[in-house]
Amino acid sequence: MADEELITTEPEPIPELDRESILDSTKIFCKLPAGYDVYDDELICLINVELNTANQAGVGIVGFQISDNTSKWVDFLGENESIQSLAKQFVWQRVKVKFDPPASQFVQQAILDSTNELIWRANVQAEGSFED
Repeated sequence: MADEELITTEPEPIPELDRESILDSTKIFCKLPAGYDVYDDELICLINVELNTANQAGVGIVGFQISDNTSKWVDFLGENESIQSLAKQFVWQRVKVKFDPPASQFVQQAILDSTNELIWRANVQAEGSFED
C-alpha cells in the first residue's frame, strides 16, 4: 500500500444560494443547504400558492409565478423595501409551515396568526396608507 498513490479528486463546488432569488431565499429560510434541489418542485408549488395569496391581498404583480431560482423578489414586489420585507416574511413563514410543519399545533397557529398580520400590513403599505 505504501507504493500505491492515493487518488484524490476535487469535489464539485457547491453553488451559492442567491438571497435575492425567491426560491433560494426560501430555501435558506427552510434551512436547506446550497446545491440541494430535491425539494425544489415542491417548494416552487408552495411559493406560487403564497405569491398568489399575497397578490390577492393587493401585494405584487398579478399572475406572477416562479419556475426556478432566477425569479427575484424585486420582479414580484418592485423596489419598495417595506413591502418586500413584509411580503418575504409572509411567503417564507407560510411555505415553511406547510413544507416542514412544527410539531406543536400552538406553534403552528401562532405562525399562521403572524402571517395574517404580515399580509395585512403589506396590503396597507401597498395601498399607500402610510404615505405622507
